[in-house]
Amino acid sequence: VEDYVDTQMNTVNAYKFVTNGTDTTTASGLDTLTINGVNGLGVSIDDTTDTVTISGAGQPTAYEAELTYNAGGGYWAYNGGFSSVPSDLEVFLNGVKNKKDADYYTSTVVGGELRITFAFDTYAEDWANITYGTVWNGAQWVSIVASANVSSGQRIIVDTSSASAYTLTLPSSPTMGDEIHFLDGGYNCGTVHVTLARNGKNIMGLAQNMDIDTDGAAFKLVYYNATRGWVIY
Repeated sequence: VEDYVDTQMNTVNAYKFVTNGTDTTTASGLDTLTINGVNGLGVSIDDTTDTVTISGAGQPTAYEAELTYNAGGGYWAYNGGFSSVPSDLEVFLNGVKNKKDADYYTSTVVGGELRITFAFDTYAEDWANITYGTVWNGAQWVSIVASANVSSGQRIIVDTSSASAYTLTLPSSPTMGDEIHFLDGGYNCGTVHVTLARNGKNIMGLAQNMDIDTDGAAFKLVYYNATRGWVIY
């Protein structure tokens, strides 16, 4: 058995305990102290092996459990098996009640949502949804060297170093939150005009195409609704 004072270990070779209000001290040397309780509950201190053992009979299922601390090695050891969950015991994991004797869950994707189903014995089933979407931050930049149709989620760099004008046609069926990034790569939009064709959707609330004629223009379009259409952000 070991005790510590200011993190320094001290060896204890004598034990004191109380029985019916009377202090009893064992003789100095290698001793064993055992305290027996009801239902097989007991505590044993064995100086010959440097161990402290807590043991007892489990209820309501019949098993023996034993927890031992080895002072010499500085570790706890566990002996005994828990072969089943008692019928009157409710098991919870992170606040969720699990099925007795076996807990499990299943996962499926339903309508763009990750659905996790937990089993609760025969009482009921419940599930949690985790909604996921497209992360635009991972989109790659695309170089545009001629008139083209652009797609939601694209990041486009327009090469305005040539003398040709560009027409970039926006998607025909965008949904709220769709994004398109634009960058004048050649820093020449003032000379080489670029037109964003609205393709039936408003731009900044107007039923008009958008002309880009500022050198070095850079912006992001976000689609909102039929009235506002594509909004510069």
